[in-house]
Amino acid sequence: MTRALRSSLVLAVLGISACSPTTSSMVGYASVRADREARFFAVGDTLVMTVRDPPGVVLVPYPPTLDEGRVVVNAGLASVGDGGVHVHCFDVAQLAPPTDWPERLYWREPDHTLSRVAEVDRSDAARALAAKCPAEVKTSRASSRP
Repeated sequence: MTRALRSSLVLAVLGISACSPTTSSMVGYASVRADREARFFAVGDTLVMTVRDPPGVVLVPYPPTLDEGRVVVNAGLASVGDGGVHVHCFDVAQLAPPTDWPERLYWREPDHTLSRVAEVDRSDAARALAAKCPAEVKTSRASSRP
């Protein structure tokens, strides 16, 4: 491999890792709610999160995890992307959460403590939003049921 190609590959890897969010939360719940107007919706086994991102820095939520019966979400930031409202859909069925999981929804803070997501919408608006989730979320949800 030529020296120029090797240098280009090293720079590309460094650039990708510098722009990639980490697996721990880089943004606190209070900030996500206030600065990004995050809202949370629950319908069946589907969790939907909407956020208003500024241009150039988008919130990247990670798939939820289960922690002692609590469904836990966290997110990193990526320094790419368009601003505006972004919708993120997750199937929580594979976690086998308790049936009351929307009351047990938490945000992992940067210091790794948990903050309860106090407002989880389950209204008709939530159902309409969940109906627009990508087919793979709906397929995954349907196939995970007995």
